[in-house]
Amino acid sequence: MIIVDTKLAERAAASDPLRVGIFGAGAMSYGFVNQIARHMPGMKIAAVCNRTIVNAKKMLAACGVDDEQMVEVETSKQIDNAIEAGKIPLVQDPVALA
Repeated sequence: MIIVDTKLAERAAASDPLRVGIFGAGAMSYGFVNQIARHMPGMKIAAVCNRTIVNAKKMLAACGVDDEQMVEVETSKQIDNAIEAGKIPLVQDPVALA
């Protein structure tokens, strides 16, 4: 893991984090998002897809993400725009995120 930690630290220092899209807002996703949000410099949650947007918001909030960082979207273009604006897009359509 030292190689991975080193590379993630380099990305964090370069302000070029590895962006991760999450499908689902259940227990497994919560653990993964919590790890990234709190303990993984060099990685960033880029977007979350879930059938219920409210549950995605609850999961992110429980992981320390401010509500102001989240934005509900519907299309892949809106996802891209939200990410470019520094927001975490929340979408119901998995195809749009993929």
